[in-house]
Parts: sequence; C-alpha cells; structure tokens
Amino acid sequence: MPRKSLPAILALTFLALIFLTVVYQLLWIRLQEGDSYPPYSSFRSDPLGTKVLWESLGRLEGYEVSRNTKPLDEITGLPSTTLIHAGITPGGMNLVALDEISQLERLARTGATVIIAFVPLSKKPFLDYQQRGDGDDATPADAPEEKSEPDPDRETDPSPHRKQPVRLMGWEKTLGKLGVEFHFEEVDPKNRSASDDRITLLAVRQKGPEELPEEIDLHTVLSFTKLAPEWSVLYAAGEGEERPVIIQRRWGRGQIIFLAEAYVFSNQALHSERSSPLLSFLLGKNRRIIFNETQFGIMESPGIAGLIRQYHLEGFVLGGLLLGVLFIWRNTSSLVPPADFSRQADGVVLQSSTATAENSLSRLLQRHLPVSRLLEVCVGEWKKSFARSLSTHPDKRARMDRALEEIRLRKPVQPEDLVRAYRSIMEILNRKKL
Repeated sequence: MPRKSLPAILALTFLALIFLTVVYQLLWIRLQEGDSYPPYSSFRSDPLGTKVLWESLGRLEGYEVSRNTKPLDEITGLPSTTLIHAGITPGGMNLVALDEISQLERLARTGATVIIAFVPLSKKPFLDYQQRGDGDDATPADAPEEKSEPDPDRETDPSPHRKQPVRLMGWEKTLGKLGVEFHFEEVDPKNRSASDDRITLLAVRQKGPEELPEEIDLHTVLSFTKLAPEWSVLYAAGEGEERPVIIQRRWGRGQIIFLAEAYVFSNQALHSERSSPLLSFLLGKNRRIIFNETQFGIMESPGIAGLIRQYHLEGFVLGGLLLGVLFIWRNTSSLVPPADFSRQADGVVLQSSTATAENSLSRLLQRHLPVSRLLEVCVGEWKKSFARSLSTHPDKRARMDRALEEIRLRKPVQPEDLVRAYRSIMEILNRKKL
C-alpha cells in the first residue's frame, strides 16, 4: 500500500466512525422515546404510551410484570394473572383473527382477568355499516329491519363495484356472545376542545367499592349497549348516566373488563389525571401483570440470534468464527515459517528461493536430483524430444556428447561450468545448419 494513501484511509475511517456514532445516537433517542410504537404500547414513553405504568408496577415488590409479544396460546400459569389488552379500536377488533378471540376467552375462562381497553375516539368511526351481498347501498348495522324511505338528496350508484364500507363479523359475533354491543354518542360541541378536537365528558360510578372515585373524566364517544344481565356497570356517562363506559363480568374462573378508553393507563393520565384507586381496582389482587403487544402487530420472531441464545450455542458460534478466521489466515499466509532449502551436493552450494508456485519444480529437482547428474538428465530428455532431428544430424548428437563428457571430467563441477555447457548444448540444438 502506498504510504501517501494511508492518511486518506485513516481520515475516511475516522469520518465513517463519526457518522455511524451519530446515526446510532439518533436511533437510540428515537427508541428511548418510543414514538415509533403505536399509542398505548408499553414500549412507548411519551404521553400516549403506557411505559410508565409498566415500569412502576415492575418496581413493586411481589409483582411480576412482563410484555407479551408471543401468540396468546403460549401464555401459561393463568390464575392470578391480569392481561392488559389496550390500545385497540372497534374497527381493529373487527380485524382480529378468530383464534386470537378464542384465546382471550380461554385466558378469562381459566382464571385470568382480561382487560380490553379502547383508543379514545373523538367522533363516530366509519365502521358501523355492513355490506350487502347483492350490491345494494350499505345500511347501518344497527338500523331497524323495516325498509327505510330513500333520501332524494342522496346520490346513489347502483354499480356492484362501488366501494362500500364493510363490517367484518369476527368480533361482532364474539361481542354478541359476550352480550355487549358498541354505541357511539354524538357529543355536544361545547364539550370539544377548540384546539385539538378532544372531548371531555364525565362518567359517574354506578357500582364498585367505595374507594373508587365518584366521577372520572372521559375522552371518547364510545360506550356499550345491549348488555347481558351478567354485566356489571362500574361507570356510566351521559345526562341520565345511560352510557356504560366501564363494565365487567365473570367468565369461567376469571373475568372480562371492558373500558371505553385506555386513557387511564397512559403516561399522560398518570402524570396529570392519575386515578390510583381505579387502577388498583382494575388490576385486582393479581401479582402477575402482562401487557399484551400482539394487537399492535409486535410479534416476537425467533431469528437466528434468538435461537442461538435460547439453546446456548454462543460458544459453538464463536468456535466456528475462530475456525473461519484461521482458515482465511491459512489460505492467505503460511502458518509455518518458510523452509531453507540450502543444500550441499558435490561441493556445490545451491540456494533456493522462497516457497512459491514458480519455483516449486526447482525445489523438487533439488531434493531428488544430484547436481552432478543434472546436465546428464537434461541431455537424455533432449535426445528423446529431438530424436528425429538428431537422427538426420548425427553431428549434433556427437557434439552434445562431447560437451557432456567435458563436464563429467571436471572435478569439482562449478556452477559456471554447468551454465556454460547448458548454453553450448542449446546452441547445438537450435542451430539449423552445422
């Protein structure tokens, strides 16, 4: 490597290290803030996350707090367990796979407390329509069965390809099985914030321990309706307190709790509107708390590194890397010092060069052919190769024999004599006319 290029390479390496360090710091800050995760994720540390609650519970003695990023069917040890399934929307519930729905039911049936909390909604979502199979206009799912009068001002499109709002039936069937339906209330404009369209309502306690607060703030239009008798209404909103927003019911050996909004678990609520009695009631006496993350699409995928850690193969991998480094080193440079092939033959010292592909034949001859016979062997091979030419020019053969005989008579043989005889014989073979 030229010496002039060494400073340039060092400078580029230094700049590359600075660039990688800056990128790493930026990514680390972003991950620490957690704003790349969905709202109400326990990985998120800004006001919309639930990381503060996750960390706070983890510091309490006797509590086992964890995140779940595996399929729900892998959760075991369900008694004395509370699963917080927060941050989903009613539309998101419609998209949940049926096997995940059945797994949530299984958790409650076997003794766990399953808390399902929704994202606060400031307006009615675009989900309460069910598409008909005949291509007619969509109708509200909660509309009466009788046919309504058409609206003359409504623009219609009879095309079967018209894009219709679709209501998927997975969670709707489950909600019907649980005995509950969604309801979205139109909010008075005076209850909306002029800056961010956020709403603030009041929910009043209906049942529950006396230590629960009598009133809590509500920031969503979602409530629950058509409740089965097994449901208990903890808090309800509205002028007549007819909109249940926190409900619970027994399910097998456990229970299911629905919250119209997950705001109570958020970092912002813990900072400015903390309701410790309500949180304590929701978590119950269970000492194992699981924050579920699978509803956000955060799933643990056991890659190669994870499998290596799981089966404790770190030593095997390090050994393989070491062998790979040794293999590369062995193929780029010899592990054995270069051999000295200096040898004495018939009083002549021959010094071979280093071990390279170009002089391998020379080293082989030096090991197995005495110097005194070197020219004799060469002449013998030449006679075989030029047999036809020597048969037509017997004088060439005679002159080659005389040159060889002169070398035999010299004692000791000097390297200069061998070179001189070799050149003389080559001139005899290459000469066309004597």
